[in-house]
Amino acid sequence: MLICSKINCTPLRHYAKYIKENIFESIHTIKNSDDYLGIFYSEFMRFSGGDGQTLGIVLTPTHITELFCDLVDLKASDKMLDPCCGTGGFLITAMDYMLLRAKK
Repeated sequence: MLICSKINCTPLRHYAKYIKENIFESIHTIKNSDDYLGIFYSEFMRFSGGDGQTLGIVLTPTHITELFCDLVDLKASDKMLDPCCGTGGFLITAMDYMLLRAKK
């Protein structure tokens, strides 16, 4: 296993630690319905020279997930099922809507 002397750990461990300390902790405290995995995937695909659609991967835009949550009038006590869950965009938006409507 490759160990980088500058970072004093494996590259995978270094990047996992960096993501946890610099990205996850800030996402955890921000209250919004952004699909961070979807955003990361979109950026990754942009730099790879493709868009993922040739692989059959199509991410639902946030404005669509929000529209559907509005249309069904989600309540805090509802249950949400996303049988085609990819990055969890619908689930994230639904959770955000439900949390905003919860009493506690």
